[in-house]
Amino acid sequence: MTIEELISLINRKLSLDIRNKKKDNIHVFARCIYYDIAYNILKLGTMQRIADAVGKDHASLIHSLNRVLPDLSKYFPSVDQVREEILLELDLVSLDSLTLREKVAKLIVINKRLKSRMKKAFSEETT
Repeated sequence: MTIEELISLINRKLSLDIRNKKKDNIHVFARCIYYDIAYNILKLGTMQRIADAVGKDHASLIHSLNRVLPDLSKYFPSVDQVREEILLELDLVSLDSLTLREKVAKLIVINKRLKSRMKKAFSEETT
């Protein structure tokens, strides 16, 4: 996956443009999941390159990862859910190049994640 593909995926999932200079919560949190996935998970480039792609500087990326990401699920669970959906999609896409044994192991991990999300959702419904 490229930086542009990731930006398009996040924009499509959240129905917005993370390149927009807006500083409202939804744009800040959307850029945060972009930074996290691009830098921490997919390793798509340097902090500066990843930040430049959305019109920000590397300090914005660092601030977002250090200060915004830890509170994402607490203050904006819907965006955190989109992050989880994107990560799940990325896990499924990456199965193509794996051996059967590796695919089974990865699917077991994905299944555990889904079970955990379902358990969390059911417990929230009952409270």
